[in-house]
Amino acid sequence: MLATARVEMFTPRWQLLNAGDHVEELIILVGGVAEVRYPADIVDDAIDEYLQEDDRGKERRPTPEWKTIRGRLAPGDPCGEIAFFGETLQLDEIRTWTTCRVLTISADKYQEIAAEHTNSAHIVLSNLLNRMEMLAQGKRTDTFGRSMSNNSLFQMTKSDVSSLLEPTSDMAVKVVQVEAQRNIRQVKELMHTFEAKQNEIKAARLLFSACEGNIPGVLKLINNGIEVDTVDAHGQTALMLASMKGHVDVVNLLLQFGANANKVDDRQHSALLEACLNRNRQVVKLLVAHGGSLASLPELKTAELLCTAVAQHDAPLIEILLSAGACANSANYDGRTALHVGAAKGNVVAVQLLISNGQGDLKKRDSAGVTPMDEAKRLGIPQLLQLMERFEK
Repeated sequence: MLATARVEMFTPRWQLLNAGDHVEELIILVGGVAEVRYPADIVDDAIDEYLQEDDRGKERRPTPEWKTIRGRLAPGDPCGEIAFFGETLQLDEIRTWTTCRVLTISADKYQEIAAEHTNSAHIVLSNLLNRMEMLAQGKRTDTFGRSMSNNSLFQMTKSDVSSLLEPTSDMAVKVVQVEAQRNIRQVKELMHTFEAKQNEIKAARLLFSACEGNIPGVLKLINNGIEVDTVDAHGQTALMLASMKGHVDVVNLLLQFGANANKVDDRQHSALLEACLNRNRQVVKLLVAHGGSLASLPELKTAELLCTAVAQHDAPLIEILLSAGACANSANYDGRTALHVGAAKGNVVAVQLLISNGQGDLKKRDSAGVTPMDEAKRLGIPQLLQLMERFEK
């Protein structure tokens, strides 16, 4: 990040930021002292809280001079960080008190770096939150959230504050506390938004890499902390896409990192089902070896798959579905199984697969009370009847 930063020098009384500015640069003070002029509403709230806590002020109201309270920024302090990260308007006015040296990083450059180093960007926001929380407790921190002495944080002259308020630094601390308390919620929202956006980007990259069979890309993203079973908008995982495309090595890598072979997307498709539908037998064997099974699919979904395959005389699909654990006796809304469909259509090959490999139930009745054997007898195909009678015995 330092390689992209600019070092700038400013003379005393130079206005670094105005209230209402769009802050397009992250500014960090590295030398000199700057002053902060707080918004009137924050000072008002701080005065109210201070008077409630201070017995000496309960019977008196503050003079207008109290509202000239100023805070001091020292080396290590950021300037306008809430407006910069939150992409909101700057609330405080900040100007140099002495000659100051600052580091500035443009928003575009920061976003480029954050996109490449998401973990570091998250740490930056965590430090910012820690800084706000410590300031809200009346403690001073630097840019990295490290605790520092309060002594040099605030500057107020005697003319700035009524003699009723002693010591003067207490009032300044209260102003900073009030402002920090307001900022904490905003920083937490920033962190939540950032995490959600980064997770979405990472998920897209992981799924794309898996779909393309890009092993180094998948490995890099997983090592960077992305959840291996992260999903896209349709509930699809990297394992599902790799299984669909038949990328055996990627599938194996994802399984080694704990990918769930039985997780389903919005269509109730699992990685194993995708491998079956695309006839990727090697992937099917690998997924089954790691606990994948179509037995976990909803019965109606399994019945739909098998009945459709039988109706279309798709013997290879029937075989691969059964080998992956699909239950041959799964019934549809009418209580009909794939064996009912096979017998009704005279599909001898499908019936044989369902009976021998799937252990299909020849006596299972549909909602009308009809069994697969009843369908075969009605059709009267000798080869089909002989096959079913042999297995029935």
